Amino acid sequence: MCSSLELVLDHSALIPCGDKPEEEKQAIRKLGDILPSTNTTWYVTGKYLKDTQSTLGRKLEEHRPLPKLQSSLQRALWELLKLTRNRIYHCKSLPLSSNGEVRLKLHVLSRNAYNDLGQRGPKLYDTLNEFRNKYGIGGEDVEVVSIALLASIRTRSTVTLVTVDRGIIEVVEELKRRLGSLSEVNYLRLERPSELLAWISCTK
Repeated sequence: MCSSLELVLDHSALIPCGDKPEEEKQAIRKLGDILPSTNTTWYVTGKYLKDTQSTLGRKLEEHRPLPKLQSSLQRALWELLKLTRNRIYHCKSLPLSSNGEVRLKLHVLSRNAYNDLGQRGPKLYDTLNEFRNKYGIGGEDVEVVSIALLASIRTRSTVTLVTVDRGIIEVVEELKRRLGSLSEVNYLRLERPSELLAWISCTK
C-alpha cells in the first residue's frame, strides 16, 4: 500500500456528484473505498466537521450505497462533533471507526483553523483574505484552505489538499505565486481526486 499521506479533503472531494467531470466523480467513489485502508492522516477542525454535517448530510443520502470513507464519516460525525467541542481532543488523532476496521485517522487541529491562522502572523492571513475577496470563496472554503496551511505549519511536511473547487484551486495557486518563499505554502500540494487516485495506484 502507499506510504503515509497527510490530507485535507475539501467537501467537493467527498461528494460523487454535481458539476464535476465524470472522471472526478468516479475517482471520488474509488478514493472513498481505498483511503480508509491507507496510512492516512486527515486534518480537520470543529468548524470543518460542523460544515460537513450541514453540507453533506442531504447530498450523501442520494448516493447510497456510500463508499466506505463517506459511510464511516456519516456514522461517526455526531460523536466527532461532540469530542471536538472539548479542547482536550485538539491536536490529537481520532479513529474514524471504533472497531479498528478503518486505518485512516482524523487529526483535529483546532476548533477553527482560520482564526488560528490569524494568530500566526498577518502576512499569510491578510493575503488569504485578499484572495478570498478576489475569488469570492465562502467561509467553508476559507476554512479548508486554512486547515491545509495550519497543518503544513505544524507538521513541516507535505500536506495534500484534495479539491475540485475552482475557487479553492485559484486561491491556493495565487498563494503559491505570491508567498512561495514561505515554507508552509511550499509544503502545500494541490491535487484533484483523480490525481490522488493515480498517485496511490502507482505507489501500491
